[in-house]
Amino acid sequence: MDSKLLSLIPTQTHPEHYFKTDYIDNTATYATYNFTTYDNALISKDFTKTQEQLYKDQPTYKAKVLLGEWVASNEAIFTNVNLISNYEFKAPIAYLDSAYSIGGAAHAVECNFILWAIPMVIQALLTMSPLKIMD
Repeated sequence: MDSKLLSLIPTQTHPEHYFKTDYIDNTATYATYNFTTYDNALISKDFTKTQEQLYKDQPTYKAKVLLGEWVASNEAIFTNVNLISNYEFKAPIAYLDSAYSIGGAAHAVECNFILWAIPMVIQALLTMSPLKIMD
């Protein structure tokens, strides 16, 4: 059997994400494993019980954060984004907060950051042209 290395995903995203559909769901090629918060021996049972109680009215929180499932967030603002190569980004500043999650749970691998040039970066990626920060 060929061994394949599949990267670990710390926080699941929408179930139609390419990584899920192309790799995780491709069980003929890849062996995948799903570990939950409950599998982590370093997390106390009191903590998980508290999390369950705090977010009992948010089933997507439990599915996504505690069970590690790929579910669409009920708080998603943009549920279907389709970038096309001829779109021209006009906003000079964008704020991207990758540490936000349902219930404000903090993940060790996530951090807050400001990326003021995100429209230009996306434009450069879409057109495969050099990134031009200043005119």
